Amino acid sequence: MEDPVNTPEFWEACYESEMDGWDLGGPTPVFQRLASELPKGRICVIGCGRGYDAVTFAKEGFDVTAVDFTENAILATKVNAEEANVNVTLIQEDIFNLPEKLYFSFDYVMEYTCFCAISPLRRFEYDRVVWQLLKSSGKLLGLFLPLDKELDDTVNVRSFGAVGDGTDQTVVLQRALDQLYLNSASKGSVSSRVQLLIPAGTYNLSASLKVPPHATIIGEGSEKTVITQTGNFPILETVNEGSNPGSYALDATSTFNNQARKITIKGLTLTNNSTNTGIKLQSCRASHFEDLVIKGAWTSGAALGADQIGIRLNSLSTSVSSNDNTFKNIKIEGYAFGVLSDFDVVDNLFDNLDICIVGHGVVFGLNTTIGSQGQLTGPQRNIVTNSKFRDIDRHGYIVNIGNYNTSSNNSYVSVGNNGGANANALYSTIKFTEGTALTNISDNDFFDRTADLSYNQTLMSGYPYIPDVEGPGIYQNNFSYRIPIVQQNTFVRILRASGDQSKTIEIEYIYKSGSVNAIRSGTLEVLVNRADGTTQIVDHNTYLGDNTYRNNLQFRASLSDENSDAATDTIIIEMKNTTTSDSGTILFKVKYKS
Repeated sequence: MEDPVNTPEFWEACYESEMDGWDLGGPTPVFQRLASELPKGRICVIGCGRGYDAVTFAKEGFDVTAVDFTENAILATKVNAEEANVNVTLIQEDIFNLPEKLYFSFDYVMEYTCFCAISPLRRFEYDRVVWQLLKSSGKLLGLFLPLDKELDDTVNVRSFGAVGDGTDQTVVLQRALDQLYLNSASKGSVSSRVQLLIPAGTYNLSASLKVPPHATIIGEGSEKTVITQTGNFPILETVNEGSNPGSYALDATSTFNNQARKITIKGLTLTNNSTNTGIKLQSCRASHFEDLVIKGAWTSGAALGADQIGIRLNSLSTSVSSNDNTFKNIKIEGYAFGVLSDFDVVDNLFDNLDICIVGHGVVFGLNTTIGSQGQLTGPQRNIVTNSKFRDIDRHGYIVNIGNYNTSSNNSYVSVGNNGGANANALYSTIKFTEGTALTNISDNDFFDRTADLSYNQTLMSGYPYIPDVEGPGIYQNNFSYRIPIVQQNTFVRILRASGDQSKTIEIEYIYKSGSVNAIRSGTLEVLVNRADGTTQIVDHNTYLGDNTYRNNLQFRASLSDENSDAATDTIIIEMKNTTTSDSGTILFKVKYKS
């Protein structure tokens, strides 16, 4: 079996999952020095990664060829070279399969951790590769093992004079961030390996804390370290690498090369006493947020303020979007929006959130317009999983325009009722906005109001049906229920389901009569065609008992306008049972399938 490190797929997965422990986020310091000291010539960078070193040599006047066999690496190198306005020849190829035209043509071969990434069974071939590439007088410049990227030092904010006594600590906390992460020429190489510890206590702010790239902010736990604020501003706001102490660059000046990235924030409570944002991410990527409590002052039923947001994901364009961030074990409470993005946010993971007492839970792509401000796709491949949504006035989860976004294994309890009971639901729990392709997913989510609105016989005629999942998307969820069955000479409602899109509903059932020898089991396949407004129901069943009663149980389906919005939005499933004096039961298992 081939060693997976021999395949580009293995390394592509490392890039996509940010398992890139070799990546320093910038040029290797020793190669920066050599690039300025060595005689100029032709250099081949093998296993170039994201191309930081290749670009460094090109900036110093070298003729640079960069080689890597992963698409991610070559594309990142291309972007970095373009940002630096230098020329780098790019070759996407396995170093063991380089073309003969490259043989004996380089003054230097340079590598950083390429050798250690090769399968041990093939390392003997490395000598051949280097020998073939170098001129007779050429030199190999190699750093064969990765530099240690682990956090090698912890600095306590008390070293800067901070005290957690509830007083204004804005100046000293910002000074700590500036000194550790901005006050260096390399901005994010050596200094980025330091983590800033904020010990237990309460720290008040009179202005936003500006968080630079590569910053690591660690509290002693969300129940111990509290940052609060006085005024109308975000508590934490990321800035890009163009920042200097006292002069901070925001979203509008971000590029892929300098955007906020590789930030870690964990173990804090952020308390927002105004109507503003908890954490504002300005085109932020590859960052990690964990063990946080974010509290706002919004209350249920209040107007939805534009800046009342727990976590805000801003994006300037697709090239500098908020992407590849991870949010884990975070409680968000008291905001108009728990999580909100306007733009092309991509590949963000939200795991084990607890969102309660908010207007909307998670909203991706609010006001997104494809083609505006560089937006090409809308939100894509964002995942919300293993999370709780509780006491939410309106929608729990919204995707506007984008594709391949997922809600999975989440619990939605008291969502969409605007402070009322499930029977008075006004909003769908999950909404995939019209115009979205059929790629967004709700999988194995729990909805507490499903039973009430779908088959509660008391509510069926008195209240409109508001679906759990609305709009074009894929959803796989199911529920079971049992109802007593009596003689019914006319059709009566047994189930309501969303009919806003063409879809299929499967209803497995088992019927046992209480008055005659009859057991019937089967699957109802309900097909909805929105194009012509028709429904079709097919009953696949098996029957045990006296054939006299085989056809006494009948089903039918139709479309209806349940919420008086002048659109047929609800599937009505009805049943008739003509078995005389029946007193049996029927068990349904309902599967919603788009």
